[in-house]
Amino acid sequence: MTRASLTYFAFLALVFVTLTGCNQTPATPSSSAERVKTLEARVARLEEDYRSAAATRDQARKQAALLTEQKAQLEARIAQLTTDMDATRAALSQEQGMVRQRTSERDVLQTRCEKLKKGLQSLLGQDDAAAESTTTAGSGL
Repeated sequence: MTRASLTYFAFLALVFVTLTGCNQTPATPSSSAERVKTLEARVARLEEDYRSAAATRDQARKQAALLTEQKAQLEARIAQLTTDMDATRAALSQEQGMVRQRTSERDVLQTRCEKLKKGLQSLLGQDDAAAESTTTAGSGL
């Protein structure tokens, strides 16, 4: 192919593309207006969805912050109660030791009291026997 035929071929291709592009009918104004309205409605709906999602997100963040604060307070309360419980257990253990000691002392004193009671009864029995022997010996005189 020669240079002239190549130029001629390029010219025909350009004319064809130009005619094809110009041959298309432009969109009607009513069709464009409907499309714009549809797109505007869609944008409005998406903006509303975004606002709703943002409000939900903000509310969730506030609730998360509140829950975090409550968790910290509960952990502090648990630590305080654990400390109090340990102190109470120590005091209880000490009191139980004192109760055991007092119980032991009471048992010892009760045993001593029983021995004293038996000793006194024995002495009273001896005294009664001595008194009877003196009264029987005194009447025989």
